Amino acid sequence: MASWRRTFVVALGMCCFALQSQVQADESIVASFSDPLVKAWVQSAAVPTAATGISVSELPVARPGQGKPYSFCTLGSCATRVRVTNKDPLTNTTGMLYMDLRYKPIVGVNSTMMTWMFENMANNATYATTNETFPMYLIFHPRDHVVHEVQKVNGTVSRGAHLTWCEMILSNCIYNKNSAMEPWVCPPNAKGFIRSDKESSWAKKYKTKEKMVVNWFRSTGIEFSRIEASPLLGPKPRVVATTRHTWRDSAAGTALVGMRTQLWIGLMDINTTTKFNTSDFANSVNEFIKFQVMGGTSDLPTQNVTALGWMNALHFVEEYGGTKTWLPAVWRARKQASPEVG
Repeated sequence: MASWRRTFVVALGMCCFALQSQVQADESIVASFSDPLVKAWVQSAAVPTAATGISVSELPVARPGQGKPYSFCTLGSCATRVRVTNKDPLTNTTGMLYMDLRYKPIVGVNSTMMTWMFENMANNATYATTNETFPMYLIFHPRDHVVHEVQKVNGTVSRGAHLTWCEMILSNCIYNKNSAMEPWVCPPNAKGFIRSDKESSWAKKYKTKEKMVVNWFRSTGIEFSRIEASPLLGPKPRVVATTRHTWRDSAAGTALVGMRTQLWIGLMDINTTTKFNTSDFANSVNEFIKFQVMGGTSDLPTQNVTALGWMNALHFVEEYGGTKTWLPAVWRARKQASPEVG
């Protein structure tokens, strides 16, 4: 291994990236990492992983529809195409993960509702099925979501705003490596975790708590990125993950058509949000990002980036494909929405 890479890996143990939380490494985490130098560091250091970062107090006391079977979209019912790879065909660059999801028309939802949802997702709303009040973020995905926080710019979700997404993606769902189109299966009775559940039942489940910065937001979509500022990455902050949602209205304005979600994970070029850096240096950074994103979980196959891509695809289609079941009613009642929480 080149000396610069050895120095970089050792420095990671001292400096790291912006840490979400910390957990003492155990043997299963150590065994999951391929690089021997990083493995040695993991054995002696506290490392942030996807198995950490959410506290008991952040879990909701209750969830919308709790105790009743959920009827979420599947990739087969609500998507037209899914691409999970490590190469972005537009920039022709390779990173850790690139996912491209295309949706079937989302009937009953339009761009006005979608932009309003992003502006108000931290507000309370009424869950029509039970006539109970919950944060809209929980209604958006009643099984997986935990909490959503917004730091607006001049009172709006716009360029530079911070969005914190805290979720436990595909809670109690099952991975089937033999399925080409539906590798994740979520039984209707799969339930999301709540505060009264024993911490041991969810402590090592896959979860995320990501603070993302909005790059742009308009009536046809939104893009936000996770940005890391570390001397190890150079003099400027660098993007290590980007999510982009785009949509357009049908001619009659009664459905969203052409809805698309793209996800990039990996070190990007300087001053870009979606162009992977392809240097040897980026390969080392991506190894650490992979461990930070996936390490230490009991439900996500170890170091299986493809499984991570399909996991996100199904979660996204459950979220956005499912807006037709609740967003139109919440939007019509928007004048009654309570002030922002969180």
